[in-house]
Amino acid sequence: MREGRLGPSARNPRGAGVPRPQPRLDEEPSVHTRSLQRVAAGDVLAEDVRDADEQVLLRVGTTLTDAYIASLRARGVPAVRIADGAPDWVGVDDPLHAEVRRETSLTLRTLFSNVSGAARQRFDDGTVPANSAALATRLGEAPLSDGTAEGQLEATVSRLIDSVLEREVLDGLAQLKNHSDYTFTHSVEVAALAVGIGHRLGLSTSNLRDLATGCLLHDVGKSLVDSAVIDKPGPLDEAERTLVKEHPELGYEVIRRLHLASVLPGQIALQHHERQDGAGYPRGLHGSNRIRRTTQERVDPRTMMLLAEICAVADIHNAISSDRPYRPAMPAEEVMAVIERNAGGHLNRELVELLRRTVPVYPRGTWVQILTGAYVGWRGQVTKTPLDHPYRPRILLALDDRLQALEEPRPLDCSDQHVDVRALAPEQPATEPGCLAERTAERVAS
Repeated sequence: MREGRLGPSARNPRGAGVPRPQPRLDEEPSVHTRSLQRVAAGDVLAEDVRDADEQVLLRVGTTLTDAYIASLRARGVPAVRIADGAPDWVGVDDPLHAEVRRETSLTLRTLFSNVSGAARQRFDDGTVPANSAALATRLGEAPLSDGTAEGQLEATVSRLIDSVLEREVLDGLAQLKNHSDYTFTHSVEVAALAVGIGHRLGLSTSNLRDLATGCLLHDVGKSLVDSAVIDKPGPLDEAERTLVKEHPELGYEVIRRLHLASVLPGQIALQHHERQDGAGYPRGLHGSNRIRRTTQERVDPRTMMLLAEICAVADIHNAISSDRPYRPAMPAEEVMAVIERNAGGHLNRELVELLRRTVPVYPRGTWVQILTGAYVGWRGQVTKTPLDHPYRPRILLALDDRLQALEEPRPLDCSDQHVDVRALAPEQPATEPGCLAERTAERVAS
């Protein structure tokens, strides 16, 4: 069988992973989507693995090795389809169809590259001006594109919205992360989450399209900022922070020179770092902390528009639940806690409440450890998180307190029995005693 672009690799012994319950003899082999943080050497691919340019990295039927897994992670592949008897009792399904995710990322990559290249060609030395005012002057008013990429973006937005609206709850977004090509993956997931919130809010189709387009393009200004600054694996100095904070205005200047049917995507990019209390940037706008607002509030130039507030909520949620070069992803239970602490001052309070009904605290498939009750120390996977008990999910216990696999998974409703849980480290959720919260605190402190 032909291998993909990663090429042949020596077969390694099966790596340390989640001790998985053995399937019953009468079970049929199944196919599951599994995060790269959940796979192990010996797993067999059920589908080709492709990169953002649709090049095959590994072909269906390939047996994964430690070397293959490391290469896939390095290339930013978030998840693969595995053929197995029972790789996890609870599979993690991406709320975006795989082809929609790939197509959207590829469309964004092409658009960002074309626009950035066209902008730089208008500067004598190829150097991007350090502020948006100088950029606007030197860019002139001519479009940065012939409209082809925008047409592809419009079609992609329609498919993304259709994919999201098939789901009542966006379970998988928080699970399928750790992607090295952060800007594009982040933009796609922000758009998906924002559309989910907007749909619950009852936004019109045209508003959903503007929202999705604005979220996909909200960081396009970063394509004009030095990548060494954007991807710096450590704290930014004052000059670097000032440079990065230019990206909303840089993005706005780029977007208004594209062939888009609406001006709202540009405003979303311009306003997504504003705050309810007026302490955001670039213009220090205020919010009302409400979803419904008066006509005067809607037209007040000092007030954030609702679509930008939705983008801000989705942007922060995705950012803190993703691994970055300078910090690990926050644990599941901490993500919503941080969002809630920022409600009112930073984020629209009513939109944060709507977020809780769109994305569960513990997404389906999250590995957790039992902290209280009769099963202290046991571990399992979340099957559902009730809206009325967001921190006490329903789970399937898979391992006892000695980390021995159960012959059959055991259901446990943590809300009925008042059981507390914590999310486990994504690298080795069932074998490593430390939890993600503990290691996050250690890394942040250092």
